[in-house]
Amino acid sequence: MDEMNTVGTLYIVATPIGNARDMTERGRQILETADIIAAEDTRRSVVLLNKLGIRGNQLSANHKFNEYGKAKWFIEQLRQGKSVAVITDAGTPCISDPGNELIRAAIDAGLKYVNNDACYPSITAVGQLMEAVTSGRYDTDHLALIMSQTGGCCRASNYIAFIRRALKKAGLEHIPVISLNANGMETNEGFRISPSLLLDAAHGIVLGDLLMRCLYRVRPYELEKGSANALHRKWRDICIDSLTSEHPKYRYAQLCRGIVEDFDALPIDETLKKPRVGVVGEILVKYMPLANNHVVDLLEREGAEAVVPDLLDFFAATIYEQDFKHTHLGKGWTASASAKFGIPALQRMRRPAIEALKASKRFDPPMAINHVAELAKPFLSIGNQYGEGWFLAGEMAELITSGTPNIVCIQPFACLPNHVVGKGVIKALRAAYPGANIVAVDYDPGASEVNQLNRIKLMLTAAQRALHAQEATPKKPQPPEAPSISLPHPKVAML
Repeated sequence: MDEMNTVGTLYIVATPIGNARDMTERGRQILETADIIAAEDTRRSVVLLNKLGIRGNQLSANHKFNEYGKAKWFIEQLRQGKSVAVITDAGTPCISDPGNELIRAAIDAGLKYVNNDACYPSITAVGQLMEAVTSGRYDTDHLALIMSQTGGCCRASNYIAFIRRALKKAGLEHIPVISLNANGMETNEGFRISPSLLLDAAHGIVLGDLLMRCLYRVRPYELEKGSANALHRKWRDICIDSLTSEHPKYRYAQLCRGIVEDFDALPIDETLKKPRVGVVGEILVKYMPLANNHVVDLLEREGAEAVVPDLLDFFAATIYEQDFKHTHLGKGWTASASAKFGIPALQRMRRPAIEALKASKRFDPPMAINHVAELAKPFLSIGNQYGEGWFLAGEMAELITSGTPNIVCIQPFACLPNHVVGKGVIKALRAAYPGANIVAVDYDPGASEVNQLNRIKLMLTAAQRALHAQEATPKKPQPPEAPSISLPHPKVAML
């Protein structure tokens, strides 16, 4: 999904230590399209770029003698919407090479408005909005911000207050902040979500899930590097046009079928076997490459196939658990009704995507939310609803029982509910499913990327070992199938 983040993006690009042909295709594409390349030594970098057939006129020196002052300039270029690629003479930047100051400056720009004791998603969300507002790309006199507000003990309920405080600190308190909520926490005069807009948003989530599911399934096995991403961009643009056009070329069901059929036909290496690794955890860190340090790219570079459950399932879980609130927690009958009518409505809306996946040869449809809930119940009550609650345990059980025993459970360091319902059930899951290979990884502005990488690599080592052992185990010969004999039904006397 990181293909969509092309404006004002900071890329950390590893360069070959020896042969220039070791450069990855994605790294070459980034260097070719970046507005600015921040290079440790421009003299060495221009040699590499010439070998790769890339013009080096966008090179800018970024070394230990100028990095402190140059970091501010790079941040300003990012705020203006330009893309910056950071490289060193050889290897990956930012461990001990110049570039660390640039990364630190980008994080500090977000921390300028939110204290570090807040959870990582709040720092990330507020920082992104404030970066956009202060970038000069928008007329702040004709601008409004919108943010979801969940309620309950999650600090997501405080995002609105964080944003308003940040705007006031920046002298932009005249910009209105709209709360998008379903529980009446705030009302916004003059702002209404029409049924057609709500339906388009739901269709957008389904199509996004479908693109993600298909892309991650085939990209590790593509015969032509970049072909999966190219197909993803093609259908992404078609979907955007269909959702925003008054007279779309394709209907919603046609989009679902077209996406699956095209990815089903993409040439891949059908003989190649890689360990499948699921990604679960807190919703923002789980889906945002910026927040999880591009964990999907990391898994694919290390020889795995990433499996990320659908975003729509999170909303389905939120609706499903309303009946529990009515039955056990004193909520009104409307809560139960929203579950009993809402879940079938979601299923009907999702049906074209499910049918397309079932008809494919490569892709599996997502599990129904009531089945996910049944898998979660041996580990957590449905009453565990803070953070990702019971749903997080259910997703891990779903992955394990559907052929993905390797899991990265990621959460912000300060998200206490997710530490309980995530880390807290891993031991029980391993006991129930002996083949489960689960690692918990924390993400935070101050978290060590080296530690994150090491934990994930250890999990992948165990995953590769299990895959090789499975392939080495000889299959037992199956006995010949007995001939089918038709016998008359026996008569049974009822006493």
